[in-house]
Amino acid sequence: MDIHNLTPEEKAQQRITHLRLDFPFSYGISLGEFSCMLRCRMCPMHSAPVTKTRAISTEVFQRACDCLGERPVNLEISAYGETFQHPDADALLFTARAACPNADIVVATNGVLLSEDRCKRIVDSGIDHLSFSLDAGSSQSYAWLTGADNYERVCRNLETLVEQRERRGGKHLKITTHIIGVQELAHEFDAFLKRWTGVVDYAYVRQYGNWAGLVDNNGVSPAHRQVIPAERYPCTWLWYSTKIEPNGDVSKCFVHVTGDANPLGNIMEQDFTDIWQGPRMQALREAHLRNDIGGLEHCPSCIVWSLFPHFWNRGAQRWE
Repeated sequence: MDIHNLTPEEKAQQRITHLRLDFPFSYGISLGEFSCMLRCRMCPMHSAPVTKTRAISTEVFQRACDCLGERPVNLEISAYGETFQHPDADALLFTARAACPNADIVVATNGVLLSEDRCKRIVDSGIDHLSFSLDAGSSQSYAWLTGADNYERVCRNLETLVEQRERRGGKHLKITTHIIGVQELAHEFDAFLKRWTGVVDYAYVRQYGNWAGLVDNNGVSPAHRQVIPAERYPCTWLWYSTKIEPNGDVSKCFVHVTGDANPLGNIMEQDFTDIWQGPRMQALREAHLRNDIGGLEHCPSCIVWSLFPHFWNRGAQRWE
C-alpha cells in the first residue's frame, strides 16, 4: 500500500483506524529518562544526553494503566533511554498485564540489558509484543550508529529471548526487530532481513523520523525509499497516539521526551479522557487541520507526519 496515494476504500479504512476522538488507539507510558548506554545517531540523546534521571513511580504507572483499563487498544511501554534501566521494569510488565487485560502490550528495548532470567520474566509477564531495536546489520555499522561495540552480544540476547519463548510455551509473545531506515545503512537492509526473518516473527526496515530536527546534525538521513510529500497534511499522532510522562504529564507527542513545558494535563490531577478530548488538544488538532503550525513547539521541523497514511481530504480552508 502506498500510504500517500490511497484508494478511496483504503482512505476510508485508514480514517477509521487512525482518527480516535474518544481514546487513542496507541497509548504510551514512559518508564523514565535515563542516561542510556548507547548514543544512537537517530536519537536526540546522541548530542544531548540526559543530565537528570527520573523514573516513573508505581503509583503513577498504576494510575496510567487504570486510565486505559479494559480498552482493547495498544499499550506501548518504553523510556527515554533503555526501558529496562527502570529498577522495577520487570514487575511493571506484570502490573500492566493485570490492569489492562484487553490491551495489546508492546514493550520497546535495545536489548542490551536482557539476560536469560529477564527473558524468562518477559515471557511469563504475559505482554504481547517485544519490539527489539537491533537497528543495524553488522558490528561495524552498529558501532558507528550507537557508539557501542557489543553488537554480537545483543544479537545473542535476541536469540535467547526467542529460545526462552519456545521453552516456556510463550506463543502469546510476538518478537520483532528492525534495522533503522537511514541511507547510511541501506547497503545492509537485505542482509539484515535475510538473517532475522524466520528467527523472529517479523524483521523489517523501520522508517526514520527526524525527531523534529533534533537529530539533523547526527550524520543520518532518510533512506531513498522514504517519501516526504511536498504538501504537508495534518500529523495523525494528535488523533491516534499519546505518551504519559513519568510524572503523569500528557504530552502531545513522543518528541517531548524530556518533559513538556506546557503539558496537556496530568493524569494524577485530571481524568485522561478529559485531557484527550479537552480544549487544549482540540486547539492543537485545529492548528494542524489549518496547517497553522508555526507557533507549535517541534512541529514545523518534524517529518513524522509523513510516516502516517495520507487519508485526509482537502477543503477550501483546511484539511478534513
